Amino acid sequence: MRTPSSITQAANLPRWFRLCGLIPLGFFVVRLVDYLNWGTPAHIWWSCHIANLTLAVGMLLGNLLLVRLAVLWLILGLPPWALDMWATRIVWPISLLTHLGGALFAVWVAWRVRMARGVWGWALLWFLALQLLSRFITPLATNVNGAYHGYGPTKDWFGSYWQYWLANAALAAALLWLLEWGLAKLFPVREPPNLKSPI
Repeated sequence: MRTPSSITQAANLPRWFRLCGLIPLGFFVVRLVDYLNWGTPAHIWWSCHIANLTLAVGMLLGNLLLVRLAVLWLILGLPPWALDMWATRIVWPISLLTHLGGALFAVWVAWRVRMARGVWGWALLWFLALQLLSRFITPLATNVNGAYHGYGPTKDWFGSYWQYWLANAALAAALLWLLEWGLAKLFPVREPPNLKSPI
């Protein structure tokens, strides 16, 4: 798997941009506090929330690989979240902030740092590791990140969990590749990145 060479540009990220990492960190903390208040802390391990945390860490450390893979997941996670909100008819204001706000912020970040090719594979590994971790640290009833069985209507589509897992991983890989391709076309990498202060 190719590591994007632009990960070595960490030292070129200006301080103002790194400090903007406090925004997705704020999204993560607000959601964590909300889950703690509801007594459901295991739900903070959903990929959308961990993607906000990963984006925050990547920006604060100046790590473009973490930044870009988090961008992919924040954007990719928006349609399933919207479908879930539509199906359940339940929309929480904090959920809007962390999902819609996170995705919109991710688009802005992608416009600033651009999208390098080769990130999708790392983004897939990131999710598979998170899914495995979720299987060990979250309750079966929550099924965080589909760690135990298919989510929603897909629960009964497969004869075993591993069939579901392989299909889910293949779909994630295809969608990540496609999204990376589209973002790389829309926001091709420039040398150096366009990170002048917006002020």
